[in-house]
Amino acid sequence: MISSVLTSEQLAKIHRVSLDILEQVGVHVPHEKILGRFEDADASVSRENQRVRIPPDLVISLVGKAGKQFTIYGRDTSKKAEFGLGKRNYNSIAGEAHWVDEVGQKRRFATLEDVRNASRLADALDCITIPGSMSDPHELSVEYRCVEVMVEMIRNTTKPIHFWFHDRASAKYIVEMMIALRGSEKRACEYPLCYPFLEPISPL
Repeated sequence: MISSVLTSEQLAKIHRVSLDILEQVGVHVPHEKILGRFEDADASVSRENQRVRIPPDLVISLVGKAGKQFTIYGRDTSKKAEFGLGKRNYNSIAGEAHWVDEVGQKRRFATLEDVRNASRLADALDCITIPGSMSDPHELSVEYRCVEVMVEMIRNTTKPIHFWFHDRASAKYIVEMMIALRGSEKRACEYPLCYPFLEPISPL
């Protein structure tokens, strides 16, 4: 069953406005090498404020070249989520700042224990293909929080996972863990463990 919330006209409008924002407002890219790649691709780059404005034809061209199929694998590589093959994948959410333990109770800060419990629950549910951390543990420093979350998820589910990368430094540790888990960089590339949230930074 295919459900539709927006009309084709509304979707087209969102597409047009998205292209306008990328071209006129741009994206903040605080990375010299990536700024250079955007320049090489004929995007408008301001190195002074690290802003990239991307013309619509470049966006359309790059989206057209992107792969349409990919697979992520769990710690147990027989457990996988396949995309672009007409299959449905269901995941639990990546991370929330607050939890409510029972109906009517007050919200409380999410914890690392919540990550553990959420991972085990999603691992046990056949309907969940990709467990999410479902918690942004308040007791951990933001700088290494996502590293601890990934460790806890690896311990408590054999399925592919999703969460977030905080910054380049934490991403380095996370990538090293994925390589260690698979045994080599080659196998880590062949059997990716997760899809993390990587969010663009608005200059607005």
